Amino acid sequence: MKRSWDLGIDISTGQIDRLLSEGHDQFHEEKDGLLPAAREVSDYFQADDTGARHLGKNAYTTVIANPFFASFTTTNSKSRINFLKLLCAPHVEYVIGEDALLYLEFQGLSQSLLRHLNAVMSKARALSWERPPGNGN
Repeated sequence: MKRSWDLGIDISTGQIDRLLSEGHDQFHEEKDGLLPAAREVSDYFQADDTGARHLGKNAYTTVIANPFFASFTTTNSKSRINFLKLLCAPHVEYVIGEDALLYLEFQGLSQSLLRHLNAVMSKARALSWERPPGNGN
């Protein structure tokens, strides 16, 4: 602050904070649209993350990138689920396929739940064949 006063700039820390933190919705919308657009046109991604403490709390910054774009997101989690949420944003999608069912069986999921999941998957497969082409979801 003293330096700005030495340069003849009369601005308070509150005004600086407001300039840095308010009225940036347009920029946040643009940032939020970057990764979904990149998913549509990119053949591959690279990802990495790093952790740090800020004000006594852990935070993790994940970068998802390729040579043409980079997306940086900071969250309070470093889990695989968090990474998938970031990668798929704004959608939350889960797919249960044959491999997932085998894994669930190996992990000891009850036979009644496995039968239920198989029935749901069979119904979903049947419905996907009934959907007209080019009709989206």
